[in-house]
Amino acid sequence: MKDQPTILVIDDAAMFRDLASFVLSRSGRVVTASTGEEGLAAARRERPEVAVVDLDLPQMNGDAVCKEIKNDPGLADTAVILVTFRASADDHARAVRAGADDILSKPIDQRQLVISVNRFLRVPVLRSIGRTSMQVPVAIHTNGRTLQGTSRDISRSGMFVEIDQALPEGTEVDLEFQLPDTAVAVSPSADVIGSRTADSRGRRGVALRFLRVNRKTADLIMSFVQERSPTQDLDEVPIG
Repeated sequence: MKDQPTILVIDDAAMFRDLASFVLSRSGRVVTASTGEEGLAAARRERPEVAVVDLDLPQMNGDAVCKEIKNDPGLADTAVILVTFRASADDHARAVRAGADDILSKPIDQRQLVISVNRFLRVPVLRSIGRTSMQVPVAIHTNGRTLQGTSRDISRSGMFVEIDQALPEGTEVDLEFQLPDTAVAVSPSADVIGSRTADSRGRRGVALRFLRVNRKTADLIMSFVQERSPTQDLDEVPIG
């Protein structure tokens, strides 16, 4: 039995590996690798609780590493945090489709890295990304039509929207909504990962997972969620 959790950092940049090792040293035992192949071998050998993986690795990319980890029964309990460099909406979608548990963009704030890793080292209730109530109008564009709905809650990774029409799971949509108390309209794409049948008032709902999200939108959503549903131990996280 391990005395402390293991954190695997896979990145081809030595500076990032060194910085991440230092910042995360109080959270657990840090193991590093410089390539996807080396990192995957380390994952199978070390069985880490968390793997922090660069998306754009040479030869074997980080999304391929993530998929291998997620498809390996022996690594079923390993959470994968994919790190993007360009912070583009396309890279975010790649990370989501690979099955990443969380997505961060370089340059990474040290505190945010520790918070993200520690989320997956705590009790199960903290494994999920924080969710907060949000009731705003949402336009859902799909297959040449626009559906009007109302959000009920939002997290960094997605949202629940109440609508009158059902949408099949797997449907990809474009969203438009405005964060409360701001004049900022955001328009990520998303896919339907679940639905609620009509309740006694005839209302349906869909659970949406964000796909294409640019850095600005991701940061705005993250700030909104964190301000309204702070994790109970954020202020106790050691920075190094």
